[in-house]
Amino acid sequence: MQKAVERLLRGLKMPAVREVALNAGLFAAFLLIARAKLPDSLAPFATAAAAAAWCAGLPVSALLGCFAGLATVVSADGAISLSITLAAAWALKRYSGRTVKRQVTLAIGLGELAALVTMRISSPYSAMMGGLSALAAVLLFSVYLSAMRTVLTLKIRKILSEEEVVSLCILCGTALLGLADVAPLGISLSAVLGGCVTLLLAYTGGAGAGAACGIALGVMLALGGTSDVLVSLGTMGVIAGGMKKLGRPGTAAGCLLSGAAITVYSRADAAAFAASVLSAALFLAMPNRVISEVGRFVNASLRRERSRQEYLFRLRELLKTRLTEFSSAFAEMGELFAKPLQKKKPEASAADIRPLQPICRDCAAQRRCWGDEARLYLELYSAMNGDPPFRLSRCPRLEGLCSALRALDESKKREQSAEERAERSALLSGKQLVGVGSVVDTLAKRIVSEVRFDDRLESGVLARLSAALTPAEDVVAQRAGGRLTVTVSCTRCTNQCDSRMQRAVSEACGQKMRISGRRCKDGCVAVYEEARTLEIHAGIAKKSAGEVSGDTAIATGLPDGRYLAALSDGMGTGKKAARESEDAIALLEKLLRAGVDLLSTLSAVNRLLALRSEGDMFTTLDCCLVDLVTGRCECAKQSAAPTVWISSGGVTLLSGDSLPLGILDEAPPQRHSFTLKEGDWLIFVSDGIYEALGAELPALASTCACGDPTGAAICLAEAAAKRECKDDMTVIAARVVGGCEP
Repeated sequence: MQKAVERLLRGLKMPAVREVALNAGLFAAFLLIARAKLPDSLAPFATAAAAAAWCAGLPVSALLGCFAGLATVVSADGAISLSITLAAAWALKRYSGRTVKRQVTLAIGLGELAALVTMRISSPYSAMMGGLSALAAVLLFSVYLSAMRTVLTLKIRKILSEEEVVSLCILCGTALLGLADVAPLGISLSAVLGGCVTLLLAYTGGAGAGAACGIALGVMLALGGTSDVLVSLGTMGVIAGGMKKLGRPGTAAGCLLSGAAITVYSRADAAAFAASVLSAALFLAMPNRVISEVGRFVNASLRRERSRQEYLFRLRELLKTRLTEFSSAFAEMGELFAKPLQKKKPEASAADIRPLQPICRDCAAQRRCWGDEARLYLELYSAMNGDPPFRLSRCPRLEGLCSALRALDESKKREQSAEERAERSALLSGKQLVGVGSVVDTLAKRIVSEVRFDDRLESGVLARLSAALTPAEDVVAQRAGGRLTVTVSCTRCTNQCDSRMQRAVSEACGQKMRISGRRCKDGCVAVYEEARTLEIHAGIAKKSAGEVSGDTAIATGLPDGRYLAALSDGMGTGKKAARESEDAIALLEKLLRAGVDLLSTLSAVNRLLALRSEGDMFTTLDCCLVDLVTGRCECAKQSAAPTVWISSGGVTLLSGDSLPLGILDEAPPQRHSFTLKEGDWLIFVSDGIYEALGAELPALASTCACGDPTGAAICLAEAAAKRECKDDMTVIAARVVGGCEP
């Protein structure tokens, strides 16, 4: 049977067949809805369903189905209400030019009022029941319209809310109510189909969804006069949903269990239990594709997961938009600075010497000399440069004129140099702003990285914590960038965060977890992350050639589970070199801690140093980032001395020929990537060490690399200090250790 249904579903993919099947299905569905009746032969369902179909824009086959359904139950008042409702809705649409929910509600009121006046005023009781029927038609119209719009938008929907699921169940229950009088062999067909739908919702959505569906269907079917079905379907939804973890057979067994219990305790006949058996059989025969499609819309876990994902998506998009706007603003300001207004440089002319004219005041030859400024300009510059003047050879004030002209010329050169420096600073400032924009843009892209919540793992962690007698209020398990993080919240602190709770979380995750942070105030919140498979112990040794070493070294862990080792060697020695290297290391560490990637960090550091560089100041940089979970190591070298990597495979020199930081605006580093293992060593040295040891560096590094890393660094620094070298010397010795996490 399952294969036959799947072949039918494949056949419905053809357009012509699909169109015919759609209209036939609508006609049959609305025919069943119109057949549904309340006690005293009241039929408000046809009017409400037809009005909802009209408002939702369904084909005319749905309206024809309503009329056909009323004809099968011979409901004259229902036919009057339906006809007047549709006529009023059509007239209001022609008048306003559109279909509005309020207009259709008004049309339903007119139709029900007409039916009340013509058919339901024979007695006060009939009038009261007619008023209740009109109220039910108005209320059901909203429910049916919500359900139909939900069905029409299923292709673009990701998940259904609980209200939408209940409205669909009410619509389905109304259709099943139209089959209330169909009972072959005494078995109610509506009860069988209602039980099958309840099992489907219980299996895909859990006990909550199953109970809600069973109660909604039971209420609608109970309107036909049998209240036992309400208890039966509601109980079936709860029990079958609770047994969903046993799979489809377990859910069907829950159906049989609830049917047997209701039959025994209510002393019903065997037909009620037979209905449960048929419901379970239909559920087991249902195609997997149908179950998976329904589960995609009503699964409670998926609903919570997608609610989180939508919230995170909106948050990430908001942050990305804001950061992108900041990035664009920085880039635009950078372009303005990088393209300053072109100023026309003044050319040298005879007018430049006019400030010297007061020196020749009261001179008898003033008018003759200054009458030809061009010739005087040339002769003064010749005399200033040491060439003998022609007309000014006997001028008594020649020396004063040359001195004043020399001072004036030097002043102009200083002004020109200042303008050039200002222009260069503006250009570098513009490029730095562009670089900041690039860094911000990189941060915006990192924010969009996928964050996934693991609902199944959260349930497993809760179960493990409960079994370990450390119950938690809430657990959030998320994966971001391939890393697993579990946050456990408790109402009170039990001082078990780093012992019993940590073991329980590790067992639930199937891997070692470590506590990365906790807050034990007004309850307890503990954050666990993947345990590090490696640990790095580092030692630093320095030998200064002067009062202050120009080298700066750092070896520290980062918040995201990586380890940073970096060595910067400023040009020369002394305070200026120390400031260059210290600033480079400080900025490097801060950007990496903020989550900026290594290449963007090095680019930003280089541009900043180039912006504020004084003369020819620059600095080298040698840095490595080690992932302590995977052991992956990424090294970047900016004109730094070779790094020694000692492993079980031998000794490897990692060199780099790239430019140092602070010279050019763009200076890409030399990169090396490899995987570290327990027992490996990384030896970083400054230029002073490498110049002193030269080709002996690998052998001496291997000899010193044993025991304590600080002792190894001191050993290598002392070996280099015995050689003749006037540069600062710095060594970082890092040893890779495994199994240090609890």
